[in-house]
Amino acid sequence: MANMVQVTNMFNYDNEIGTSQKPPKLLSLVDYPNWKDRFDQFVSFNDTSLWIPILEDYTHPTYSLMGKDDVLKLVTALTTIEKQVFDREKKAMASISMSLPKEIYHSFKQFKSSQQLWDALQKRCEVSLDVMKSRKELLKKQFLVFKNFQNESLDDLVTRFYHLLSELSSASVVYETEEINDKFLKSLPSKFDVYSMLIKENAKYKTMSLEDVIGKIQSHDLNMKKKETNVEHIQDPAMYFAKSSGKTGIGVAFFSGNGQDNTSEHVSRVSSQTGFSANTSTSSSGSHNTTYVHMNQRVADDYLAIVFFFHGII
Repeated sequence: MANMVQVTNMFNYDNEIGTSQKPPKLLSLVDYPNWKDRFDQFVSFNDTSLWIPILEDYTHPTYSLMGKDDVLKLVTALTTIEKQVFDREKKAMASISMSLPKEIYHSFKQFKSSQQLWDALQKRCEVSLDVMKSRKELLKKQFLVFKNFQNESLDDLVTRFYHLLSELSSASVVYETEEINDKFLKSLPSKFDVYSMLIKENAKYKTMSLEDVIGKIQSHDLNMKKKETNVEHIQDPAMYFAKSSGKTGIGVAFFSGNGQDNTSEHVSRVSSQTGFSANTSTSSSGSHNTTYVHMNQRVADDYLAIVFFFHGII
């Protein structure tokens, strides 16, 4: 497997740089300036005379036949010098053509000489470079102003941010990892402000990848959503404790049973275990029997704590 990787890397390197027998590949129009330098080196190493037809153009020799002066000579009819010039043109044309991948070459097939192809390629790439330069500046501005949209989900925000980074990379715009992390945290909704600050204060923040930061934010967001949807533990003191009544400061604690009046026994059992007695009175309404325990407010607080303990509430 390691050998396969090495072979693949070597093949890609040869495609990009070229060899003594194979011209370098123009992998994209944006890479034209670098490719042009590599192609110049390739021609200089192999045969500098190839620049003659590229820069001065080539005209195939003709002859007159039956009153026509523009009849192309057959290759076999060329003189020795004409054959040398012809060979240079064909080599120059082949060198440029072989440098172009098929997705680029197919739009230049109409050009029949090395000079025509070279000039068309240069013109196309210079226009592309101007467009790319403008696009690069626009993308940098988009990175600067990037922030969340109203009601945008965290997942959508993350996806949009990754798309922006991908486009910036394609335009050869590179940011430091910490700068990218800072921009992402600043783009989050205000509900993440405190947690974002905690992440930035982490001693390992400077070495965190964007994936690490996003993972922490997503985990925090999930925890917040769980708390928002957790309705099973809503507190309702009215279910177990009533405020004091009258001027005596007496508190009222009550227990409700499911059709069975077993709470009085429970109160008596707890009272005997805690060392104080409680006067109880019982009233019933429908199928619910409620035992009211009247006691001093301070004692009532202690009593409730003990009852909660026995019920496993605290």
